[in-house]
Amino acid sequence: MLIAPVDGGVVDGAAGLGHDPAMDADLPRSFDLAVSHSQVIIHLPTVERPGHRWEEDHLRQGFAWSEGLVSLAVPEHAEICRVRVEIVEEHAVPADCLSCVRVPFEVTAGPLSIGSVFEAEEVEIPLDRYALIFTVRPGEGRWTLELDGETESGEYSDLLEVTLIPTADPSFAILRAGGGVQVDRVLREDAETA
Repeated sequence: MLIAPVDGGVVDGAAGLGHDPAMDADLPRSFDLAVSHSQVIIHLPTVERPGHRWEEDHLRQGFAWSEGLVSLAVPEHAEICRVRVEIVEEHAVPADCLSCVRVPFEVTAGPLSIGSVFEAEEVEIPLDRYALIFTVRPGEGRWTLELDGETESGEYSDLLEVTLIPTADPSFAILRAGGGVQVDRVLREDAETA
């Protein structure tokens, strides 16, 4: 069972369904992401059209979920963000986070796609059942982009953390409201895909 107080307490995960920590060799992993439409989309490769039809409850709670696919809200100001992905046994909600939500996510095929509407990274995650925790924190550091001989740079608008905790019994929760999360409780656990 997961325990996740809204006040920034610790989330503990029970042993997963066949999770092998030795397979986590390429994690934690970080990459840059140009966020579009104020959302991050995480999905299995078996999902043909990744995206949800956001309704008012989804907008207020900051996520839309269906089996193998989750769309997560980020603040409207988000542009180029740093994304960090890791598998851990427990998670403490950071004091500086802008928002934090937890959803169930079962990885039944790989690689997992983590990105936004127009771009995504493929990340190998061991097949298992997880509590997926999405945390938005203030950005730190600078990004640099070289394109056609031109160099652009700027500050990361946000740090987006995708934390996976192996567990046999994942659940939904709003761990911290703020940013793209307007309520302190889950309003809907399902969404229609686009």
